Formats: sequence, structure tokens, C-alpha cells
Amino acid sequence: MAVAAAIVAALTLTTAAQAVELDPVAFSPEVSGVVQVGETLTAVTDNAAATYDYEWSVAGVVVGTTQTYDVVAEDALKSLVLSVAGHQDGYADTTLETAAVTVQKATFEEFSTSLSGSLVVGKTLKAKVPASGPYTVQWRRDGVAISGATSSTYTLRSADAGHRMSVKVVQSAPGYVTQKSIANATSKVKRVFTASKAPKISGTVRVGQVLKASVGEWSPGVKSYTYQWNRDGVAIKGATGKTRRLTVNDLGHKITVTVTGHKPGYLAKSRTSGATDKVRKGHIEATKPVLTGTTRAGNRLSVRLGTVTPGSTKITYQWLRNGNAIKGATSARYGLKNVDAGRRISVRVTYVKDGYVTTTRTSALTAEIRKRPLVMQGNGTWEVGVDVQPGIYYTASETEYCEWTRKTGNRWTGGTNTGSGRRMISISASDKTVITAGKITYVTQSSSTDPFRLAVAVPVEGEGCGGWIRYDGTGLKRSTMPGDGMFGVGVDVKAGTYKSTGNSGCEMTFWKDPDGATLTANLYDPDFQSFTRSGTIYLQLDSAYDFIEVNGCNKFTKVS
Repeated sequence: MAVAAAIVAALTLTTAAQAVELDPVAFSPEVSGVVQVGETLTAVTDNAAATYDYEWSVAGVVVGTTQTYDVVAEDALKSLVLSVAGHQDGYADTTLETAAVTVQKATFEEFSTSLSGSLVVGKTLKAKVPASGPYTVQWRRDGVAISGATSSTYTLRSADAGHRMSVKVVQSAPGYVTQKSIANATSKVKRVFTASKAPKISGTVRVGQVLKASVGEWSPGVKSYTYQWNRDGVAIKGATGKTRRLTVNDLGHKITVTVTGHKPGYLAKSRTSGATDKVRKGHIEATKPVLTGTTRAGNRLSVRLGTVTPGSTKITYQWLRNGNAIKGATSARYGLKNVDAGRRISVRVTYVKDGYVTTTRTSALTAEIRKRPLVMQGNGTWEVGVDVQPGIYYTASETEYCEWTRKTGNRWTGGTNTGSGRRMISISASDKTVITAGKITYVTQSSSTDPFRLAVAVPVEGEGCGGWIRYDGTGLKRSTMPGDGMFGVGVDVKAGTYKSTGNSGCEMTFWKDPDGATLTANLYDPDFQSFTRSGTIYLQLDSAYDFIEVNGCNKFTKVS
């Protein structure tokens, strides 16, 4: 800051003895510049017509006689005065002084120190120092100066462990205001472990299995460990336990574990294990399934699985008949059919889960499946809903001659189905009574001319039909067909072309339903639903047919 020089008001004018007294030179001296060490001051006057002599004085001692003066360190805090003598023709010489001003010390450029480096024994700390100018550095331990630690860097020693470090930087020079800056460490100095071993991983490297991390000896002894499991070197979120159960996300990747040792006053240290092999698919553990239920056609078998590990495994079923897959039988239960009679049933259970090897377990075979229980055994009259339930039935064995009829209301309906071989009957819920026998005789009441209405059917003793088995739409799908009987197309016999030779009056009929009344159109000859042939016969059976009845024929064999 420029300091204006004060002008001395009263001056003593010395002139040569003259008859006439001259006026003094008129001017005002000032000091331009900051009166501070290191600055340059300039004497300024306001009368350009005059000439001047200058005299700078510090503490009463003349230190300069030019218009400018460079303030030096020795001038600091002393009084400075400028004396100026003015000369001008026609005027008396005049000397004026400025008011005394105290010279201020210079200041350093503003500076703040800091320290950097790891606060660990053996590591080096570094202090930030001024870019130029004189300065001193002093490292301190808990605020107390460390002897000899006066460099801008400091290597931490064992004696520093557990203490808080700081550094003090001082800028000082003659004529300058001393500047100090202190930086404190944010935490105490820690020791280091002198010895540590990388962890090891044990366990089966498969999805679903557990890996375990084990650590060796560390020196000095570790207070606690923390763990971080890694997948191909990348930390697995949340996997921070001593063990790691491998998941489907680990499949095909290598696993490592990083173990960090902790001890009060010591720097935490981390060591990482070697990598495992790539994680393979896991194994599903499942016990052999067990079948429960009655091994008779018409009953249901169920599967008891037992324990399956891991959970949430997708389970599918395939039932087997004599070891061969049963089409459509893929639920946990299986209803035994007629076709199963005499066969042995098992179930293959398949377990599927992402990341695991697909596993199958097959149950033991059942005993041979028994046939359905017989109904309407022998000749007799059977009440529908009591003795026999609605449905389709076939004779348990081939018959010499079997006749049956059904009663709906007061009328015997559906005609009378007669014949030999394998016979079939369709019983509806509206039927009241069924009669089976070797021969049925009708007694017509006098009030009726219709032998089927208000008649009484009396079974006649004879070999008859034997017992009946409920038909469930399944069969052996044979490629041969006896010359007498009724059979389901695509069930008891396969669809296709059949050949029979040496026939004499072979009767063939296509039925929609084995009730002795509803015929099915012949797909290949619409004019014939029932026909009789002799000699060599080629019979075309299509899956669109429901039932075929043959009487008085020789054996048919599938040829295409």
C-alpha cells in the first residue's frame, strides 16, 4: 500500500544575504510504493520546473540518495523518512521531509503442507514443501519432534506403530514474516504381518457342492479373517463366508477365494488361493422310486419318490410295460389297463435341474398284472348298477355259443347278440337288466304282438358266455384275428389288410358300438356294412372302424 508522505509545514529557509528576500520553491514530496522489505520505493514531487536532491533515511541513517530506494531486510520494523531538497531559479532552495513510516516485513506466498503415503511400518511418507524459498521440515510422533527427521520424506519405523504422525513445515528468512504449516495423519501407524500363507480350497468342484477355504499360519497370530469368493477373478456378490456352495452361475468357471487377515494395530493383508478347475455339473441325488397300489387291471399305481437333493428339481415320469414306454403315461399315477394284464409295470423317473446332470431312476418291476375281476359270470340275469356297471365288456375267453340281450324300460333292446368266439356287449346307464346265456327264449304275453315288448327272457342252461371283462379301449393289437368273435380295430387287432383262405360263408360286420344294433359304413365299399364271402378273403381294417365282427371264418393274418 502506498504510503503518502506527510509534508513538514514549517521549514527553515537559508538563503544568501540579499537586499530582497526570495520566496521558497513550492512542491510536495511523497513516497510511492509499499513500504515493505523487498519492495522498491520512488520519490514523487509535483513541481516539474524544479530540480531535486533526495535522501532516504532508515532509523536516522542515510541509506540512499537517488529518486528510488530498494527496501532491504535490515530495514524491517525501522522508521523510514524521505528528505527532498528543491531548486528552482528565482526561488529560494527548499528542503522538505515526509512523515516517518515503519518498514513492514515481507510475506511468503501462501502455502499449506500435506502428507501422503501408507501409514504402515516400513512405508515412506512424503511431505508437501514450498516450490522455492528457505524452509525447514520436522516430522513428529504424537506431536513430539522426532530427532533427525527433517527431510521432506520419512520412512516409518517400528517405534511409530500405534502412534499418530504429523509434519511441520516452516518458512523463515530475515525481513520476512515466518510462515508455519502442519499436516496430521488421519489414522495411527500400523504394523505389518511378517509372514502369511495363501489359502487353499477343498471340496468337489461341482454345482451344488460346498467348497471350503482353509488358511495356514500367519505371523504374528491373526485376530480374525474375512473371506471373498471369486468367479474367474471377479468377486461374487454376497459370497463372504468360509464356505461356498456352488451354483449354476459358477458352472464352467474357475473359483478362487481371497482371505484377509485382521489384527488390531496391523495393516490388513489379503492372500488369494489358486484357482480350481472349471466347475462341472452337479449330481442329483435320488432314491429308487417305489410303486404302490393293487397290481390288477382297473386299479391305479402311484410312485413314492423318497428324498431328492437338491430341491426344486423338475421331475418327469414315464411308465413302462415290460420295459417299454407306454404312450401318454407320463404322470405320477398310472391306471392299469386291460393291455397290462400278464405284463410287468415299472416307472422311469427323470430329474432335471439347471447346472446338474440329468438323472434317471427306474423302479423295480411289479408282479404280473392280473386281469380285471370278472362280472356276469355264467348264465343269468344281471341288474345294471348292481351286478354290472354301464360300459363295454368282452368275454374272458372264447365261447362256443354266447347270447345276450338288454332291457330298457319294458323293451328288450338292441336285438339279441349271438355268436361264438370272443363276444362283446355295450351296456348303457338307461339299461335295467342284462341277460347272458347259451340260449335265450322269449315268452310273448297275449296282449302283445311284439316278441320284444312285455316279454320275459329266460336264460337256458348251456355253456353260455362265461365271465365278462370290462373293455377300456386297450388291447394287444395283434396281427392275427380268429375266425369268430368281435374285436376293437386298432385295439385288439392292428389296422391294415388281412388275408384269410379256405372260407365258406365267412360273415363280416363293421360295428360302431358292440350293441348288436349300430353298424359302421364300410370305408372301402359303402354298399356293404355286413357281408359274407367265401374262398380267399382280403379284409381291409381302418382305424376309422370301431369294431369288426367275424363269424364262421378262418383265421385272418395281417399282410400289409
